[in-house]
Order: sequence, then structure tokens, then C-alpha cells
Amino acid sequence: FGRITKQGDSYLRHLLVIGARNVVRYPKARSRVGAGWIEALLERRRPMVVAVAVANKLARIIWAMMTTGEFYRPKLAA
Repeated sequence: FGRITKQGDSYLRHLLVIGARNVVRYPKARSRVGAGWIEALLERRRPMVVAVAVANKLARIIWAMMTTGEFYRPKLAA
């Protein structure tokens, strides 16, 4: 859990982690982005580790959207 590779653009990776930290930190943001998954991780891991896991998931979702050309569908991302 909480691993993100150091390949690619470090600035983009940094932005993903910052955004994920805010999702983990604020419950209102969490309600829109897989709250159950994040809550379960927070019970087992430190918040920064959970933030990196969320950033990793966001990166994978963004990559899938870019390669397929499809729009974001929350039910598939869960």
C-alpha cells in the first residue's frame, strides 16, 4: 500500500500526492471519491501512506481515461 513509482514527471507526481492528501484529510472531499475504500485504509495505515495510495489510484484512473478516451465513470473506478 502507498507505493508510487519514481518514474515520470516528479512535479506531476507531487501534484497527485497533494490532491490525494486533501481528499484523505477532508471528509467532504472523501464522500465523492471512494469514501469506503479510503476509510478502510485509514483504519490500517497512516494518513500519508493512504494519500500516496489514493494518488496511485488517481494516476491509474487518469491514465486509463487518457488511453481509452473515455470519460470518468465512478462505478468502474471503485
